[in-house]
Amino acid sequence: MLSSVAISSMASPQLFHKTRAQLRPWDTSDLQTLDDALLKERTREDAAPLPVTPGRTVIATRRQGTVTLRLEYVRCGKASCHCAQDAGHGSYWYAYSRKAGRVTSAYLGKDARKCTRG
Repeated sequence: MLSSVAISSMASPQLFHKTRAQLRPWDTSDLQTLDDALLKERTREDAAPLPVTPGRTVIATRRQGTVTLRLEYVRCGKASCHCAQDAGHGSYWYAYSRKAGRVTSAYLGKDARKCTRG
């Protein structure tokens, strides 16, 4: 269970106080039901496959916690570029995660050691 300090650090103070005021009249069983529903929704979202962006070819996929790492070839879209005829530029590592229901990505580069913990 998260403390109110941990929760308030994740959201704006105004949103935290407004939400806390709205939930204050709820009893423990209602709060537990809400918590279970939110956890189920988060689990469903995390399990859903990530879409593949057009112009990219996925070579490998790894999962680290809530982050999906993908090794991809990328096409730049220029008709005169070599990537229009072959696999593409790369291969490059990208990190994908979901934040507030949206998929975000981050370029990690060619080095797979950047992509592993420890």
